[in-house]
Amino acid sequence: MFRTISNLLYRSKDPTRLWRPETSRVTVDLLAGTLCGIKVGGLVDAGAAIEALGPTEDAKRAARGFYEWYSQGVSGLVDDSRLYDFTIAVRGWGKQMRDFRGQYTLSGRPVQVAGLEAEAVEKLIGEPFARSTRGDLVLFYEYDHGEVEYAFDDDGTLLSIEFAYEPELAVTKVRQYYGVEKELPAALAERKLG
Repeated sequence: MFRTISNLLYRSKDPTRLWRPETSRVTVDLLAGTLCGIKVGGLVDAGAAIEALGPTEDAKRAARGFYEWYSQGVSGLVDDSRLYDFTIAVRGWGKQMRDFRGQYTLSGRPVQVAGLEAEAVEKLIGEPFARSTRGDLVLFYEYDHGEVEYAFDDDGTLLSIEFAYEPELAVTKVRQYYGVEKELPAALAERKLG
């Protein structure tokens, strides 16, 4: 009820208010780091393919740059018209976030990732840059275009995939939290938006 009222009050400030959903165009490319063809760190402007997600489901948060499509298993942060990061819920969590309903691709080729364990992800994607040694398992992949984190649930199956332009592993405290000793090469650690 609260979100319904909030959406009515904030929808005019929501940059996604005119977007039209086209579920058949909702894709995530695991190697390219794209959501509906928009690279993490890329511009989200009028006519961008990300409009296929339709209006966000929380207009108040969208007005502040936090785009959330709970029913589609997608959330993201847009800052200064750029897709700063986005998370895909492979397996939904809580009362709101559902499983991702779009298509996963690997360099444009359709793939299935639901239910995969870490070994299967490594076989599909390749050797990770690093893996967490504390808490739940996270595999970190570092690319010129961004960082991708594959997070696994207590039962060892893939829970979510987070794509970020600015690498979390560039921060010493984050590496310590995950128990990652390996430092990023300077060129990757210094990647910043804007």
